[in-house]
Amino acid sequence: MRNAKGFTLVELMVVVAVIGILAAIAIPYYNNYKRTACDQAALTDLFNLKAAVQKKLTDDILSSSAVVAADQAAVSAAVDAVLADTTGKYGFPGPTQKCGVKLTNSNGVVTATASQGTDQGVLGWTLDMAGGKEPVAVASGGSGPSKPPITPKPIEPKPIEPGIEPSPVLPPPSPGRPPATLPRELPQPY
Repeated sequence: MRNAKGFTLVELMVVVAVIGILAAIAIPYYNNYKRTACDQAALTDLFNLKAAVQKKLTDDILSSSAVVAADQAAVSAAVDAVLADTTGKYGFPGPTQKCGVKLTNSNGVVTATASQGTDQGVLGWTLDMAGGKEPVAVASGGSGPSKPPITPKPIEPKPIEPGIEPSPVLPPPSPGRPPATLPRELPQPY
């Protein structure tokens, strides 16, 4: 028998199979991470734009001797001015280039969408700059809410039966110590 060196075909096939399984698991996680990061970049750009628009409106009010109306048309004009500003005068550096974020203004309602890394799920956000509300997730192309907004349900207190006082919560007893009890009467100050 010869003294052969090297790997057998079975060993090579096992290594290729293991690498394939690891890649099949890792690639979807990476794509989900990238999509989520770009969606959040669009949301961050939207909040940064809102702050820049507020700064521009404040500057307009402070630099004018007349009263400046902050109506929908003024807000829309401020959004257009901030988006057109390439110097970053109002603190908005521009949309995130890495994710291809696009900001569009429609009468003061701004939609931020990320075109790269977002192949499924929520693809953007919309925010009424004059409305003071929270951003709403939108489907591809900014066509409206992708899902109804989640509203938390109010917590309803449990009714207390008449004549029964709720028991106070006491800490659990420590080892070597007697359990805690509440005094029947509070001591009177002197």
